[in-house]
Amino acid sequence: MKVLVIAGASGESGQAVARRFSADGWTVIALGSNAERLEPVEADERIVLDLRDASATSAVAKAIVERWGRVDGVIHLVGGWSPGHGDATLTKLLDANLVTLRNSSLAFWDALVAGGDGRFAMVSSTVVDRPVWREANYAISKAAAETWMRSFSRSWARESTAAAVILRVKFLGEGKGGTPFAALAEACAGLWKTPVPELNGTTIDLAPQA
Repeated sequence: MKVLVIAGASGESGQAVARRFSADGWTVIALGSNAERLEPVEADERIVLDLRDASATSAVAKAIVERWGRVDGVIHLVGGWSPGHGDATLTKLLDANLVTLRNSSLAFWDALVAGGDGRFAMVSSTVVDRPVWREANYAISKAAAETWMRSFSRSWARESTAAAVILRVKFLGEGKGGTPFAALAEACAGLWKTPVPELNGTTIDLAPQA
């Protein structure tokens, strides 16, 4: 049975992704920073974890592989948004949007490559291409995260055993310009329909077109 890890699973997007993969028969491992918020997630295992802690993240990844024997996909939904361009906000957003991503990708790297058909996906924002001053720090943090993704996707390209993918949205949720949570979940499930060499390093725009 294939194993999916959802980082930042406790929000509505994580719950939608968990339901979608559970319906397809996957083993779902939900990671989140709050036990109470993780409880409603449809998952085979729920683990409280601060992904800003690299050592703890590595230890959890190792334990997951030892228990379940494999990891076929990681959907990274950890992140944060704050307006502004001050120092404190930038540090907070880099921790949420870059540090957690870096830690989780490094922790699950070997398992995803070993399976021969792994997927690692992150959710980014269209603001990266159209930054505005009031969201400068947010745009910087997402751009940095995308740079990290593209960097390790180039490493994976040599072996073609795993794919790193960026999913871009304007925002997640209902409303004009939003990407519904169910649509995000469907896009994640569809990542395995495209072969690794074609998928790796791509950016998929999930924002509704005007």
